[in-house]
Amino acid sequence: MAPTRHRTALATARKAAGYTQESLAAALYVDRSTVIRWEAGQYSPVPYLWPKLARLLGVTREKLIELFENREVSHHHALASALNFLGGVPDVNRRDLLRLLGVASAEATMLTSLNPDDQARVALAANTPSRVDDLTIQHVESMLHTAMHQDDAFGPQAVLGTVMAQRTLVANLLTDCPNTLRPRLLRLHSNMSRFAGWLTFDLTDYDASTRFYEESRDAAHEAEDTDLSVFVLCNMSHLATWQGHPRTGIDHAIAAQNWANATEDALLRAYTADVAARAYAGIGNTHACLTALDTAATGLTDATPQTPATSYAYFYGRSQFEATRSLCLLQLGNLTQAEQAARESLAHLDGSFVRNQAFTTIYLSNAHLAAGNLDQAAAALSDSIALAARNRSARLTQTITRSRTAMNPWQNTTAVRELDATLNSFRLLPSSTASN
Repeated sequence: MAPTRHRTALATARKAAGYTQESLAAALYVDRSTVIRWEAGQYSPVPYLWPKLARLLGVTREKLIELFENREVSHHHALASALNFLGGVPDVNRRDLLRLLGVASAEATMLTSLNPDDQARVALAANTPSRVDDLTIQHVESMLHTAMHQDDAFGPQAVLGTVMAQRTLVANLLTDCPNTLRPRLLRLHSNMSRFAGWLTFDLTDYDASTRFYEESRDAAHEAEDTDLSVFVLCNMSHLATWQGHPRTGIDHAIAAQNWANATEDALLRAYTADVAARAYAGIGNTHACLTALDTAATGLTDATPQTPATSYAYFYGRSQFEATRSLCLLQLGNLTQAEQAARESLAHLDGSFVRNQAFTTIYLSNAHLAAGNLDQAAAALSDSIALAARNRSARLTQTITRSRTAMNPWQNTTAVRELDATLNSFRLLPSSTASN
């Protein structure tokens, strides 16, 4: 292997833009080790990161390409070595696969959940889309389902690069796939775009999330997949309500409910009522909110546990419903029932849904604080911090910080000082309190 040549010009450009390796990584939602490897000449960014990286460094795309050019030959060799499990694939196909998948380390790990024969099958299809078959698509679907479970446990930063690579792969397969397989690939591309929208939403990149959701909805309609169209609309409703636009959230929720009349997925129908309830709570419409919650509860009685392969709303169940109920009741001022619902949610929660557990614990903290129970509020918020350390969700961190800020009037109490010590240990202490 040729000796590594560091990209000193890239490091210089980063410093000139005022970024440390850590702060640039945070702005791009990647690990610091990723930036280190870029500057060491080992890897290049995945395609979707290039525009934002150029903007952060204050350079044109052409200039950014120049900053990476001095290591591209060795970079291909390094990635080919990372993909040595494709031993049966000709070298030219390996190089093409690296190009198709974005030429980055995250994409190399995308295939590691498959055995060598299946890896080769996916690689050959990536290089020659006309050779894609049902089994190849099934393999890619399984990789997406694995990424979904990893996000539930570890958060969006752990899987976004891989999902973007999968999306690139499927987009390539669509260019020359057999007509009989096009609807299935369209559904897969739609679901990957939707999941990319969810991940960027959880990273608080709302513009990117909106764009991915719109692309997902278009592909779902083209594939004539009603269930997927419903689920994308639910995601769009959640995004709008979270951003403080509940009326738009209601529009999307109503559209989802109308489309859901044509689906046989009881779990998905219940979830449309769930997102509607959140949106109605956002405008203070108690009657509509409680009616939607009743509809969701009734729908859950008709539903059975699902997996990502059987329902888009596989994650939805009693715990998620009670979490939404807690949030809505809190917004509507019913503190006692909000606390009870949060406790009920936590009692039924599947521990693999770490982010959901953390958010529900925050709802419990907020209910305690609104009721004047500071010690219990601080203790619950402290519990959510340990969960946030496991699931690196920017929305979660933002919500924890917001809840701590609401405790500022009591920041000199023992409960809040102990909470601040925990927050500080995870570097989550709000700047407005850090000097106190």
